[in-house]
Amino acid sequence: QSALYRVGRANAQDEYYLTDAIEIVGRGLCCPENDCPGRVIEYEVGRDQVMAFNTRAELLKIEDHVRRQERDIRSEKALKKLAPALRTPEEWLAILRPTGQRAQKLVERTYGIDGSVVKPRVGPLRSVVRLWARAFDGKRKIFLVRAPGRLNLMGRHIDHQGGFVHSMALDCEVVMAVSPRQDDVIRLVNADPVAFPARELVIGDWLKALRTPDWLSFADGQTVRTHLMSTAGDWSNYVLASVLYQQYCHRGRRLRGMDVAVSGNVPMASGLSSSSAMVVASMEAIIAVNGIGMNPSEIVPACGQAEWFVGSRGGAGDHAAIRLGKAGHVARMGFHPFSISRYVRLPADAAILVAYSGQHAVKSAGARDRFNERVACYRIGMMLLQKKYPRFAKKLQYVRDLTPACGVFRPREIDAVLEALPERISRRQIKARLGPAFEEQLARVFASHADPGHYTVRDVVVFGVSECERSRLAADLLDRKDLQGFGEMVLLSHDGDRVKGSPLAKTATEAGPKAEDLWRMTGAYACSTSNIDRLVDLAASVRGVYGAQLAGAGLGGCVTILARQSAVSRVRATLAREYYRPLGLAPSVWRVRPVAGGGIIRP
Repeated sequence: QSALYRVGRANAQDEYYLTDAIEIVGRGLCCPENDCPGRVIEYEVGRDQVMAFNTRAELLKIEDHVRRQERDIRSEKALKKLAPALRTPEEWLAILRPTGQRAQKLVERTYGIDGSVVKPRVGPLRSVVRLWARAFDGKRKIFLVRAPGRLNLMGRHIDHQGGFVHSMALDCEVVMAVSPRQDDVIRLVNADPVAFPARELVIGDWLKALRTPDWLSFADGQTVRTHLMSTAGDWSNYVLASVLYQQYCHRGRRLRGMDVAVSGNVPMASGLSSSSAMVVASMEAIIAVNGIGMNPSEIVPACGQAEWFVGSRGGAGDHAAIRLGKAGHVARMGFHPFSISRYVRLPADAAILVAYSGQHAVKSAGARDRFNERVACYRIGMMLLQKKYPRFAKKLQYVRDLTPACGVFRPREIDAVLEALPERISRRQIKARLGPAFEEQLARVFASHADPGHYTVRDVVVFGVSECERSRLAADLLDRKDLQGFGEMVLLSHDGDRVKGSPLAKTATEAGPKAEDLWRMTGAYACSTSNIDRLVDLAASVRGVYGAQLAGAGLGGCVTILARQSAVSRVRATLAREYYRPLGLAPSVWRVRPVAGGGIIRP
């Protein structure tokens, strides 16, 4: 033991060698201060017990052998940790019997809501268990994972900029039945096989491509781009995103695969995060089958980065609400670093409605370009300010850092800071302004989207700063049950996304920012549609409605409406008459309630 402490690494490889310890003992140098010569005892061992190599190929064989043993040990630990959640399909169906007390307790424990309404909750779970049993070996044990949709009441487009987000998990969800495999194959089946055909993925096919300096380099790489072009919009990519992110983080071992059956009732392309729910559920599944130790606060940012695989460059706000929601509450979440500062109970008189516009929230390459271009405006704006104010450069990392609460600039200085940003600027002009020092950062930013011709940097940054300020104040308004004040902020937030004009909307170009009323500014993020704007305005005109806004990232989908309980029927009637009927659409307005966040279901 003393000899081991004396081993150094003064060699070309900068490594410790056990043979050096043997030499120290043999030369009597292990304890010179105690005049202890040390002892060398010979043991006869079989040659197959000695790890020796003479070539690189032999070393790689040894490494593979050791890692295979480590995988076996980890697999055993994973199954032990999973054991309480593993049941055969037959056992799950017995537990989930709608008339049974076990099902009622499971609903109360899992969703945080009244367990007397059992059937709507356990029905989808029973269906996905049956689907798994039909598709795979019905006698193997499985576990169940759920990931609800989410609704963001305040703090849109700013989670990746360090702003607060006020979200809740919805009473609609993605559910998975999962069984671990011994190899690295992932087999997927879906309750809707026409829209979502069965898929088989092999983790090992991606190992070479994963040898990149960081995850973003992999997500931006040619292998991923080629894959996404050949599988445009395929549902399996959201599972693959989580799996490959974890494989990237654990490149020293090959992850084991899983057999997965998937079902769900989160409306697709609606702005309620059906795709992020898939990412979260898949992340929970791959972590569980591989015994990866992660707590929820680590899982959330991992999901946000994993979704970069499909081409988006957003934050982790949606994933946080999906994983960490609380029944009856709105979660106030901060980012960079991630935290849940508190849960705010939704006032008893508040009703939250979702109205579908009839337009799918598009996820095409063009739409991703538009979303990523807005994020790029944030990054470009911050780089320009770092260049202009070099002594504050380290403190100016996110748009949040421009708010008065962060203290980088005094309130009276913020006007000038924002007005210094360009209204419109091209890539050539950006490169010329920033110079070589920002070349590498710009290359990454530009790689995320096609060249839009110009960037509306000032309007986007003003939206982000004002939204950060609104979100800073929002939770206190809910705490005070000031739904009128909260609703005003909701309307202002939507005005920053408008494509149609509004008496409330004032962009930075039109009015110039005023730091003393920063929360009243809107800027122009402009990811709404004319139909969404019309739906918001109609809802806001109904007596008893506090506010309405775009749900999700934009370019279609749904509208969120905050109203009094007594106004629900009036909202439905007004939208049916004034919006849906003229467009020849069936009315699609429903009420949502906050439930507990997702995870593995414990029987």
